[in-house]
Amino acid sequence: MHLYDQLVKHAENGAYPMHMPGHKRNGAWLSMENPYLLDITEIEGFDDLHAPEGILREGMERAARLYGADESWYLVNGSTAGILAGIAASTQPGDTVLVARNCHRSVYHALMVNRLEPVYLYPPVEPDWGLWGSVRPQDVEEALEKAERKISLVVITSPTYEGILSDVKTIAEICHAHGVPLLVDEAHGAHLGFSGESPAESTDAGVSPAAVETQGGKLSFPAGAVSAGADLVVQSLHKTLPSLTQTGLLHRRGERVSGERVKECLDIYQTSSPSYILMASIDRCLELLEPENRGWLKAWEDRLRGFYLPARRLRGLRVLADSPAFFARDLSKLVISTRGTGHTGPELAERLRRPYGFEPEMTSTDYVIAMTGAGDTWEAMARFTESILEIDDRWMWESETKIEAQELHGMWDDFRACPRRSLWEARLTEGRTVPLNREALGAISRDFVYAYPPGIPILAPGEEITESVLSAVTLCEEKGLRLRGPACEGKVQICRE
Repeated sequence: MHLYDQLVKHAENGAYPMHMPGHKRNGAWLSMENPYLLDITEIEGFDDLHAPEGILREGMERAARLYGADESWYLVNGSTAGILAGIAASTQPGDTVLVARNCHRSVYHALMVNRLEPVYLYPPVEPDWGLWGSVRPQDVEEALEKAERKISLVVITSPTYEGILSDVKTIAEICHAHGVPLLVDEAHGAHLGFSGESPAESTDAGVSPAAVETQGGKLSFPAGAVSAGADLVVQSLHKTLPSLTQTGLLHRRGERVSGERVKECLDIYQTSSPSYILMASIDRCLELLEPENRGWLKAWEDRLRGFYLPARRLRGLRVLADSPAFFARDLSKLVISTRGTGHTGPELAERLRRPYGFEPEMTSTDYVIAMTGAGDTWEAMARFTESILEIDDRWMWESETKIEAQELHGMWDDFRACPRRSLWEARLTEGRTVPLNREALGAISRDFVYAYPPGIPILAPGEEITESVLSAVTLCEEKGLRLRGPACEGKVQICRE
């Protein structure tokens, strides 16, 4: 069977997508003519992405206006291109960059190809869930003050895959007080700051499930990183909004990063043959974000309320809400924990697929992420809510036994990277392949090792293979998660001494 045939079959008979893209294949709401009729190149009247003067320039100016940026650029190579270009535009080879360790692998690739030296920030681990919380402003300030070399750029992820937001406004103020620009990977937050009832303005605080009820049914998404003062913000439109996969935006605000330099780097990292179908998808998405067209946002907010309120009845499964480790949470991410049920994240994911017919976005060791989006239907969200409640009832009926405390160990609980060489230096070093077990303990990795999604490296080139790395790898293997990297299947390349 060919890929196209497989896609058509899946569209007709596949599980409902509790995953990206945000349009959720909702043909009743969004449709497009035969794509072959629309697939063109840079011809008269259709502008040029790399030298926009007409219709594409107008679209990017609309994006800047909607998000409050000084400049915005279309991304047709995904957020990855925006991250690579943004980091390259803000640094010079040899510079030191302050990086949150829970950043996506594209950030590490940018560090590697631009020969940058990272200094890591470690968000606190949320104890009940074993996942990283918000980047703390005080940790950013302390790192900037204590850095042995001048920091050229700060890079954080907000929101994370689990929807955890950091206090971008305060972090930006701290960075700017030290004369350092801030880049925020907001790939999962293109919808932040928009509401079905008001223009793109919101509070700096997040919204908890408790607040959903007390607000009389109103649920507004927290503010985004552009309005919070970040210098560069990278967004994937397709993750939550009604746009095609691979589409995104890069925003610039302020004068700390040159717009001309950003454009030069985008010319390097974006294809010279951009898809007009993808760019048309961006343009249509932006039109739906205009204040007069935001009724669908209110419906999305109401569907979320229709999940969180019944979810309070869960007895074994738990839904991620607020924590002292979080500055705020984006509630569009439904994060459901199996801790305390005697079941794993992969088991919950499989139960959702069969018999309920839902495909989740991400499966971790002991939780599942179900992504909501603009294109979800009321019927699907109600059915998903009932499915979670039924699974919870069934599992609690089968056994009231809780897993032992020592088994409640998350991948990141005791994790600390141990850099020994720079990323790029390690990749240039001759290597050899060894099993990724205790035989490799103490060696310096030449590879990336990560679970995907979310694509956060457990091990990056130049880092020592430590007990905490092996512990995270073992936990993934025990829970049935497949690790990825240049040398997979339980092996890793290490640097020859």
